[in-house]
Amino acid sequence: MAVNQPSFQANTAYPVILGAGLTGVAISGALSAAGITHVLVGDPPSQTPRLGESLNTEGSLEIARQFPALMNFCFPKKQQALFFGGNAISFDSIQYAQGHAYYRLLGYPATVQLLHVDRVGFDTAAFPAAIADPHCMFLEDRAVSLDYDPPSDWIRGVLLASGKSVLSSYVFDATNHARFVARQVGVRCKLIGKPRRVAFAHYSALGDRAAAPAQQPNWIHATSLLRLDLTKDPVDGLAWTIPLGSYVSVGISVDPRNTGAAAGGLLDWVEKAFARRGMDVRRDFPTRGTPVDLRYEHYNHERCYGQNWLLAGMSCCQVWFPSAAGVATGLVAARLAADVLKAPVRAAQVYQLYIDEVAAIHAGLEWLVRDDPWPVTLQQLQQRTQAMVSGNVLRLGDYVALRNPPDELAFGDAALRLFERDRRLASPVRIATALPQSQATRLFAATGQPDPWTDAPIAVPVVTRPDGLRGPMAILGLVDILSGRLGTEASAGLVTADVKVEIDQFQLTGAAQWNSWVTFLRGAARVNELELVPAALEASGAEWVLTAQWQGLMGAEGAVSPQLTMNFQMSGDKVSEIRMQRADCTFAVGDEILPQVAFAVVVGRLAAAGARQTPPQ
Repeated sequence: MAVNQPSFQANTAYPVILGAGLTGVAISGALSAAGITHVLVGDPPSQTPRLGESLNTEGSLEIARQFPALMNFCFPKKQQALFFGGNAISFDSIQYAQGHAYYRLLGYPATVQLLHVDRVGFDTAAFPAAIADPHCMFLEDRAVSLDYDPPSDWIRGVLLASGKSVLSSYVFDATNHARFVARQVGVRCKLIGKPRRVAFAHYSALGDRAAAPAQQPNWIHATSLLRLDLTKDPVDGLAWTIPLGSYVSVGISVDPRNTGAAAGGLLDWVEKAFARRGMDVRRDFPTRGTPVDLRYEHYNHERCYGQNWLLAGMSCCQVWFPSAAGVATGLVAARLAADVLKAPVRAAQVYQLYIDEVAAIHAGLEWLVRDDPWPVTLQQLQQRTQAMVSGNVLRLGDYVALRNPPDELAFGDAALRLFERDRRLASPVRIATALPQSQATRLFAATGQPDPWTDAPIAVPVVTRPDGLRGPMAILGLVDILSGRLGTEASAGLVTADVKVEIDQFQLTGAAQWNSWVTFLRGAARVNELELVPAALEASGAEWVLTAQWQGLMGAEGAVSPQLTMNFQMSGDKVSEIRMQRADCTFAVGDEILPQVAFAVVVGRLAAAGARQTPPQ
């Protein structure tokens, strides 16, 4: 046992932190920053790979806030990808150019940079920095029992394996899965689901963890999840890849009752499964480290605190790893640590509310391992993925509320609800149905559009229709048809019988085919209450140019497209030609119309539908 402070007094009660992993080190750092002398008990970090390498929103925000000097161990996480049967799903996160002016005043992040973290490097660097602080007294030891008084729910002291004891004014349990305090105090642990087994390893380039591959793969900034199933793979489970700069973490969670395969064999199957989807991990990171093979459970406790103790992070709660919530629960505990010492019950209740939100995530992720991935419908996927986004946003809202604004800035829940709405709009989900071998291409292909993570954020102003908008009545009438205020039967009085509709290099001819195109746009289920809002209508030579914006509801939230233009030519008082781009219509119908072959099929169907509607001459 080592004590790094000669001022340690055996007869003095200190705040005690049990566990010197990331959660314990973060709590120690928070107490040191508040000038609070404390005792940290545990072991220095090893070089063994550990879980918690992909962070959620609040975890990313907190690690940057608490450890600004260690951000070189963090890497941008631009998306979370999911390969699920015949579908490739992308959870994106858009950075806003600017939020509402009062977001910054209230401490609300207008934009969020999600992160991956090299836990081996990060933990190794964070630990010596924490114990070097004069407020931290580190004991390289472990707790074996507590001096606990049940009637008062008070921990008077901690007995260590070395035979020494530490008097405690407060105890933070950061022992993670050991759950030391909960077991000693007798807090009931509520298991969630069945026990699981996880096997994972770190893969590096040419055996050198410091060397990156010669050319970065297109999935280098994404957490990728893959559901393996027995119809296609030797095992059923949920696998992951998490790129960490010069190496990548690869692993799988399985039901231990269904497979006894060695960890190396499980990872062989995972590598092949990802390769079939277009992600060849071993090509870019050929050297696999020694696998880690663990049994674990998902759980929560009936309470996370007592009169002078707190179950911090995974000592209290662990849920499905796709939530990326493990590190966040520990960092949020650290954020509240100093307040917990000042108001042990009231501040701990705030943490309890956050933990309850985290525990609620688990049920919403069960479908990832419960359901057969192949017969799941697009509508079911949309409902489930939107529920995941909504849960993440609500939990972020609870996290933001941990910081109480001054009374003069507290607008009740209105500002928080507005913030949550904006975060939903900034968290779109893309679902592409594709053959397995092309799924990675669909998810990670470069689009040529500005990257909101590396380029300047894109501002999309909301258009309102100007008062007194003037222009040909036929064009304004077509805007009303596209917005659903007029039915397609009104087209007969607004367009010529042989009107030409040019959509990029494709062409529809006649009023009936125009009506079929309008029906196609308005019939898409992607956006409700779809409206084309004009911003300007101006003459340009022989044409009229309409500047407009699609607006509508995605789920229960408002959404808008970038501004677009449509060109019109007139013949008398009717429209004779309309020109637009199919990319401007993806807001309404999705990006499935962008491939030329796919859109050619759409045009063929519209032409056939228009022919059926054309009355005989």
